[in-house]
Amino acid sequence: MKDIIKYISLDISKESIAVAIADSGREAPRFYGMIPNTPEAIRKRVDHVGKNAQLEICYEAGPTGYGVYRCGSFPHSGTPGRSRKDRS
Repeated sequence: MKDIIKYISLDISKESIAVAIADSGREAPRFYGMIPNTPEAIRKRVDHVGKNAQLEICYEAGPTGYGVYRCGSFPHSGTPGRSRKDRS
C-alpha cells in the first residue's frame, strides 16, 4: 500500500476543469492547472499525480460532474462518486 495520500479536487465546467491538489497533513492545497474537459485529459492528469501516491478524488455531482463519473473508475482511486463515509 502506498503511504503518501494526495487529495485532488476537480472544479468542472463545460469546457475545462480546474485541478487542485493537497497532500496529506495540514499544508494548504495548491492550484495544479486547467485541463480540457475530456476523459483522456482527466486520466492523464490523474496518472501523472498518482504515480507514487494513493489518491482521493472529489468533484461536483452536478450535470458537468456526471461526465467525470461516467468516465469510469480511475486507476489510482476508489469508486467515483462515493466517499469513504458512504461505504458500509
